[in-house]
Amino acid sequence: MSTYIQSITSIPGDVGVPDTRAETKCHRICTCLPKPVVDVLSEMLDMSLLTNGAFMLICLGNILAMIGFYVPYVFLVDRAIMLGIDKTKASFLLSVIGKYSNAFLFVKAYIKMINLELEQKSADHVT
Repeated sequence: MSTYIQSITSIPGDVGVPDTRAETKCHRICTCLPKPVVDVLSEMLDMSLLTNGAFMLICLGNILAMIGFYVPYVFLVDRAIMLGIDKTKASFLLSVIGKYSNAFLFVKAYIKMINLELEQKSADHVT
């Protein structure tokens, strides 16, 4: 576990090794940054994933899901007005959705907290 923590909390680098900067295009462009930082950034911004078809399908699915998430909020008032609800009450629907959404998040967090406490008690009881 300590090896994992060390790997995510420190920037790997070549301490004491001369910086040649001739490895990649990124190393030649980012001369103001230390070599370990450029190495980490080039690994994080690796565009080769975009050539993977499965990864692109996942990205497309996420984009469509996020667009679909906001559609009800965008068209709710217009749809309510079209159904004959006056403009004031139609606008109030957005705040009702927001209030109930937040209330549901608190209820869900409370249920999860109770569930974790029960799991902890059962784990303590077993050992």
